[in-house]
Amino acid sequence: MCRASFTSWTLVAAAVWMAGCRLPWRDGPISKELVRSREFSRQGVAAMESGRWDEADALLAKAVEACPEDCDARRHYAEALWRHGDQQKAIAQLQRVVAEPNPDPAVHVRLAEMYLTRNQLEPASRQIEAALDAEPQLAIAWAMRGRLLRAAGRPQEALTAFHRAIGYAPEERTFLLETAEIYRQLNKPDKALSILHSLADSYGPGEEPQEVPQLEGLALAALGRYDEAVQRFSEALARGQPTPELLYRLAESHWHLGHQREATMVAQQALALAPNHRPSLELLGWLDVADRGAGPAR
Repeated sequence: MCRASFTSWTLVAAAVWMAGCRLPWRDGPISKELVRSREFSRQGVAAMESGRWDEADALLAKAVEACPEDCDARRHYAEALWRHGDQQKAIAQLQRVVAEPNPDPAVHVRLAEMYLTRNQLEPASRQIEAALDAEPQLAIAWAMRGRLLRAAGRPQEALTAFHRAIGYAPEERTFLLETAEIYRQLNKPDKALSILHSLADSYGPGEEPQEVPQLEGLALAALGRYDEAVQRFSEALARGQPTPELLYRLAESHWHLGHQREATMVAQQALALAPNHRPSLELLGWLDVADRGAGPAR
């Protein structure tokens, strides 16, 4: 059986030793092989947390070799392999785990996430269905279903899945952020903005991540509220590293407001980061035309 909780080694180890060196899903003392496996796992996870990935890979491989039935060792090893870029080997490790009786639904979700990264939507969907069959109210599984549906070009169905996820985990900000982005892509900026305002209010002053004001800026721009969009894009720039897309959106909003000098300056900053950024190149072209008195209507 492999239904150990999907947690760090510290919590797993605590559960094992408090149970008198017994596994939570078995009767009797654990084997010497499992003890060795758990010790290698502990060392391997510590190496991962310190960024020593080669060492982590070697230690977790030893953990799996010491006790092939230790599902936690395989899960940790899968993460190390994934971090190393050995995606197929990482997937193979989790496939072994979900083949065991009663696997933790969270493992199905993680395996689906790996498949999604490789754009393998059909096997990813099968994993999510397995997770939801085992735990119908698992919020992260509903969110992953939403991501899969969105990747498949089915945003309306994705929206339904994300609303289910939010219903089971209303405190999960990531779900709100992704839901707002889908509303924006569905050309419903007013609904996106409503969600983003609520999300922004859940953070303390200066704590909101860059994505929140950036998405608010996009929704405001879609509603033609360019002065507010400029403010939110500027705040997004203060929250993290500038990107060509963010700088372009700020420049575009300045342009719509008739701020040609500011628009030119910001578009040039975008091109300094990415000289071939097509939207910024096109915007500078329009600005050049406008300077000569023949700019398009905004």
